[in-house]
Amino acid sequence: MFAAQILAALGGCWWPIEITPAWMQKLALALPTGWAMGALHKLVSFGDAPASVLPHVTAMFLGAVVLGWIGTRVFRYQ
Repeated sequence: MFAAQILAALGGCWWPIEITPAWMQKLALALPTGWAMGALHKLVSFGDAPASVLPHVTAMFLGAVVLGWIGTRVFRYQ
């Protein structure tokens, strides 16, 4: 629960990431919550086309694949 709250704050879920310092905006680009909120802001706040969020969706998908692969290697049933 604590980790989820920290990721939400750093990813821009609590406040618009545009009002935070530059270092925090750069950090949000490395977090899944930042990818999700970036895509949501593009669609809802800025009215961009759905195709503009493909990099965000691709990053989240690749992150899920990589973490899923790591999880299957670490937590094998024997």
